[in-house]
Amino acid sequence: MKKVLAYALKKTILNWNRPFYSKALLTVCKRYVDLYNGDNNYHRNENGELKVLKWLHSIDKLQTIVDVGANIGSYSSDVLSINPKASIDCFEPDPRAYKELSKIKGLRLHNVGVGDTEGTFTLNMGSRTTHSSLMDHGEGVATASVKVITLDTQALPKKIDLLKIDVEGFEYKVLQGAKETLKRVSFVQFEFSGANFKSRLFLGDFIEYLGQFNFQIYKIKADRLEKVSWNPTEENFALKNYLAIKGAGYEDTIKI
Repeated sequence: MKKVLAYALKKTILNWNRPFYSKALLTVCKRYVDLYNGDNNYHRNENGELKVLKWLHSIDKLQTIVDVGANIGSYSSDVLSINPKASIDCFEPDPRAYKELSKIKGLRLHNVGVGDTEGTFTLNMGSRTTHSSLMDHGEGVATASVKVITLDTQALPKKIDLLKIDVEGFEYKVLQGAKETLKRVSFVQFEFSGANFKSRLFLGDFIEYLGQFNFQIYKIKADRLEKVSWNPTEENFALKNYLAIKGAGYEDTIKI
């Protein structure tokens, strides 16, 4: 029976003369690896992001939030669904997204972009508002001139539990403009994806920069947080989310 099964596998799935089967297996395996790692998944109720918010609330760290790249407000709405009393500052430069964002009550809204310097910048507006960026990735369908500020110039709360950043490759610039702000932030969630490749930034850059402020980097997975120590294998640009945790005292793996 084993010989028959081995023969069948060699003639089908593992037969490179019939690449369709091998490619199908590779596709399935890639999808499985993505599910295990929480990569390439935008759904917060599946990729661990929603569980992170609930975990933060359980340790009383979901009171003051700064949402950079708030888009239409789905992330902030999730925060409010967990903690209706949360204080949230939202920053969103895309006029289309901001129009929808402004319909949500209970948020402090800022119709500006965020970066490392202040001024007027060109916003490259994607076909979807989630793809708009202050970086030119060649995917914009229109442009708009928008005001850009730094977090350090804003009147934000003295204590910030969570700084969330999702700005399509401009995340590092946001952090560079928040040197003073980061001193009073407990957690930073940021997206890392192919947009960072186009920005010529690596995960190691984030680990080194945030390390200056005593942050440890954790990968957000579907049911846990896993501490990241830089090595070359971590440098891939599949869509993923990280949580930077200030200080020591946390396990290398945190169940959420």
